[in-house]
Amino acid sequence: MEHIEGLSQQSLEYYANKYLKNQEKENQYFLSTIEKDLIEELEDNKESILEVNGEYLHEYVDSNISVYTYDQAMIYANNSELWSMSSGMGSETVQGQIVDVIYEHLCEVAWTWFNEQKKGVSDE
Repeated sequence: MEHIEGLSQQSLEYYANKYLKNQEKENQYFLSTIEKDLIEELEDNKESILEVNGEYLHEYVDSNISVYTYDQAMIYANNSELWSMSSGMGSETVQGQIVDVIYEHLCEVAWTWFNEQKKGVSDE
């Protein structure tokens, strides 16, 4: 606490905002954050997804995977549950295999969501 005693309100706000931005950047690499974003997008488009029986779920998954290699590597590095997965998609490069396991994991999340929604509709 003695480190902040002499700081002005403006300096405190600056460092607090800097800290929050760093936390936000780190959180973008956690699967829980990516899954949450994917599910929010699926919920926003629920009606159209159910109308076509989930035909385009893969496009929602694709749009939730960063195109940047650094981000892909950080997602993989920060989520040990991906480490034991092997790609069933046949990529030959390490980077391709990383993207494949992220994609396969998010597909599982999307299809689980879809099946729950479909079951909810049929129960009504």
